[in-house]
Amino acid sequence: MQVEVALDNLGSKLLSNLEENSEINQTLKELKDLKLQNEITLNARIIDLEKSINNVEIFTRLSSEIVALKRVMENNEKIEAETNENLKKNLEEKKMLQEKILQVTQQNYQASQDNISYCQELEKNLEILNFERLGLWNQNVEIFNQAKSLAMEKMEKDQQILQLENYIQEMQRKLGEKVSY
Repeated sequence: MQVEVALDNLGSKLLSNLEENSEINQTLKELKDLKLQNEITLNARIIDLEKSINNVEIFTRLSSEIVALKRVMENNEKIEAETNENLKKNLEEKKMLQEKILQVTQQNYQASQDNISYCQELEKNLEILNFERLGLWNQNVEIFNQAKSLAMEKMEKDQQILQLENYIQEMQRKLGEKVSY
């Protein structure tokens, strides 16, 4: 009876963990979608900026919007990093809960060999846990690949932003020279 209570408690904790995992993954998906939307907006603003080089007012407004959008994107990247860290902790907690369930299940298996139906139920739980463990490993691989990809994208975007900032400064300098004449 104590084993069943322990398994019920661990099962409830595991279910809560899985729900949290789902919410974290949804948040990461939304951040990814937002990142794509912000990149599209940034590129559109940059194109508009290049077209408005002769209009100081529009050029200044677009420059400010670009800087503000870059700040938002940087903040979103920080949130994404924190969310990835939360996902990592969540997955570690899930693994720990699965190991505890497995441990309780194995201890109970030894104590109740005479109860065949109960043992069969525990074996099914063990299979489920092993399946979950495989899913956890796959998620870890996916998270690692995403993190690596995001790091590469960030480096590329930072380089692109630096080039655009240099371009903006050069255009502002040229604009300043034109206004001086």
